[in-house]
Amino acid sequence: MRRMLLGAFVVSGLGAAVLWTGRSTASSLAVAEAKGGRRVSDESKGGLEFRLREGEGGDGYQRTEPAVSDPLSEAETRRVLERLPALTAAPEDRKDFALRESSLPPPRTGATVKEPFPPKGEAIAPDTAAAGALTVLRRLPEGDIPLAPHLSVTFSQPMVALTSQEEAAKVQPVQLSPQVSGRWRWVGTKTLLFEPDDRFPMASEFQATVPAGTRSATGGTLAKAESWTFRTPPLTLQGRFPDRGPRRRDTALFLAFDQAIDAKTLLPSIEVRAGRELVRCAILDEKEIQADSELSGLAKSSRPGRYLALRAEAPLPADSEVEVTVKAGAPSAEGPGLTEKPQSWSFRTYGRLRLTRHRCGWDGKCRPFMPWTFEFTNPLDAQAVSPAWVKIEPDLPGVKLAVWGNTLSIHGPSKGRTTYRVTLRPEIADSFGQSLGVAEAVSVSVGSAEPSLAWHGLDLVVLDPSGKPVLPFRSVNVPELRVEAWRVGPADWRGFLEAKNDRFQNPGKVPGQKLLSTTVRPPGAPDEMVETTIDLAKLLPGGLGQAIV
Repeated sequence: MRRMLLGAFVVSGLGAAVLWTGRSTASSLAVAEAKGGRRVSDESKGGLEFRLREGEGGDGYQRTEPAVSDPLSEAETRRVLERLPALTAAPEDRKDFALRESSLPPPRTGATVKEPFPPKGEAIAPDTAAAGALTVLRRLPEGDIPLAPHLSVTFSQPMVALTSQEEAAKVQPVQLSPQVSGRWRWVGTKTLLFEPDDRFPMASEFQATVPAGTRSATGGTLAKAESWTFRTPPLTLQGRFPDRGPRRRDTALFLAFDQAIDAKTLLPSIEVRAGRELVRCAILDEKEIQADSELSGLAKSSRPGRYLALRAEAPLPADSEVEVTVKAGAPSAEGPGLTEKPQSWSFRTYGRLRLTRHRCGWDGKCRPFMPWTFEFTNPLDAQAVSPAWVKIEPDLPGVKLAVWGNTLSIHGPSKGRTTYRVTLRPEIADSFGQSLGVAEAVSVSVGSAEPSLAWHGLDLVVLDPSGKPVLPFRSVNVPELRVEAWRVGPADWRGFLEAKNDRFQNPGKVPGQKLLSTTVRPPGAPDEMVETTIDLAKLLPGGLGQAIV
């Protein structure tokens, strides 16, 4: 028989939920006699002690009635005050009002001098005595790059004087081909930056050149021309719809790219095939895209001018694999570069609704109460799900059906060691408006339930002191239990936890006095949950106290 260990610290008595303070057994708490306040202590060490006595009426303290008296007259009051010594004023009795220190005066501002900047007259020429040869230290970008936000060239010598940006921008020693819209500006005196209005166009190749003979502001000369190229990538497919499937036969296609496109120019480069058949498609305009809930959401998440939506001119073939390909040589609307290799994806259209497989449980073990799942070729209509979809023999009371995607799940209190016959009715419907059409009969064999044992409360169980001193527990497929119990007090709580944590290495190390060792045989049929009680009268005299079971 499988071995299961379960232990609990059982408490029964008034105040048991508050660290077990209050009435208890003689082995757990020290109790004083009702009168005289004499303390009575138990023989065990530790625990709590109390001193009790009978309460008395009243509010707890002795009241004294005030004496009878008559108020003094005005003349009598004056004679009493005249006997008092005169009040003398001390020098420290009178003081001026304590004011805080005044705020600091506002800071003094400097003199304002109005002069033009840069100052009038010619700028001081730099020292050209030791200028040397001019060279290009750094140049970016270069070669194949995914994106080109700007062009940067750094020289070895100052190229412009420290004047305004407008004056410095007139010095442009770098030639760019093809030239795009943007602006040149100097970052310091040695680095020239070209910033396009947006970015450098994609699918393009650019050449930058610094001509030979270019002179710096200090007189240095570039002996040999510097020239380099950089290239932005061709059209790349970034988003696509639909995917996987099954999908409707009139579904629209959505393609999103990393750069601007011209839909009409790009359409000949898009190929759609269903099986071996070539499918003719038409471009959807913006109004048609916004009218479709799926396409409008995709368009909203894409940049304008970079997406394309298509729909087949005739419904796609049923139960077919559809492949969409952006062929090699597809053009971009930003530059002359063409794609070098095809980019494709595929999805499937829906076919006839059929049952593909069913299962219960995991690892081939079907236990009672486990759900039964049935998978179909198409997603089911979750709005139309009904208990009339299935017939179960023998009857499964309280059965519930749930649908997600292409899966139908049946939940119910199935019995162990029972084979059920599940008939799936022809009216089961999918999300495409089809029905199963024919009944499908499936057998589900439910095995034995996993042996289990539990009681309410886990480690700490509090019993009702007004009820019988019994501990109830529930079990399934447990034919026999060995029950042991010890009488304990609140001070044994830590020992109980230690014994629980060490139960496998030292199973006999339990605190308290062992008063119960018996065998219990739960009633009931196999695979059914039954409730059994353990009588703790020996451990809880009068129904009060603590025990470890």
